[in-house]
Amino acid sequence: MRKFTLLLVVFLPLTLLAQFQPPTDLEFHYYYFPIDDGGYCNGEIITGPAYCSYFNWKAPDTLPVKASLLNYRLYLQHIEPYDSSITCFATVSDTFYIVPQGFVGRMWVTAVYENPSGESDSSNNIISASLPIGITKPVANKSPKIWYDYSSSHIKVEEGVSAGEINLYNVQGQLIKSGTNTNALPVADLPSGIYFASVLLKDRNLVYRKKIMK
Repeated sequence: MRKFTLLLVVFLPLTLLAQFQPPTDLEFHYYYFPIDDGGYCNGEIITGPAYCSYFNWKAPDTLPVKASLLNYRLYLQHIEPYDSSITCFATVSDTFYIVPQGFVGRMWVTAVYENPSGESDSSNNIISASLPIGITKPVANKSPKIWYDYSSSHIKVEEGVSAGEINLYNVQGQLIKSGTNTNALPVADLPSGIYFASVLLKDRNLVYRKKIMK
């Protein structure tokens, strides 16, 4: 009996932990709109100075668990002197989050479950140490050319630019297509309309954004 109880004590926490699988591969990028500049962020127009932040992650594998995935929580831990407080700044049902706001600190995402209720461990951590402030001229003066090529039905980034990632969003701010390590994203399967393309350069943590008419 004592042996059975000991095994139960050891096995039970492992079982509960296995029920709440965490999300993985959290990524964070932002675009800075300087003074006298502006654009779209999650479907709304913003004017500089302002930020538009992008978060995306991979959903946990829920096949081996009993609990049902409910939503996700994004957390920020401040890294300012004398302030290491933690804030849950968003609860979302999708595996991405776009917000007209800048973030400085340590960030992670968790998965929230129900039946039974619980919250997973954190994903990988992302640290944003600083954000540009007071830039009077946009970095986008050197922004790459981004356009829709009607002849090939591709979103293209000019040659000579090392595009690490191209993400395409609809007017509601939903990510609908993406490509990595490419300067051309095929979009022939998408209906005509207005889209927003964001291009992340391989060697920078800055997203260039362009309104696209297909």
